[in-house]
Amino acid sequence: MRIKSEYKLRDIAGEKMLVMHGKHCLDLTKVVMLNKSAEFLWIELFNKNFSCNDAALLLQEKFSITNERAMNDARNWIDSMIAVALIEE
Repeated sequence: MRIKSEYKLRDIAGEKMLVMHGKHCLDLTKVVMLNKSAEFLWIELFNKNFSCNDAALLLQEKFSITNERAMNDARNWIDSMIAVALIEE
């Protein structure tokens, strides 16, 4: 999998958001807000090929959670990102 590069992480009014860049400007009709763990995964995995296991390992190391919880959280993040077309499989 790979995160689509046309979306950029931005800090807007204190919130972390993914915003699509058009040819000439930002498209604020396509914005996705991120929580801390989603932001962490976005930053760590941007411009990289990755698997669900890669995301789970990052979560497990960063947040000291069990492998089972990390795998579940990673799968949920990936499913959410695929649902809004932010990740290519």
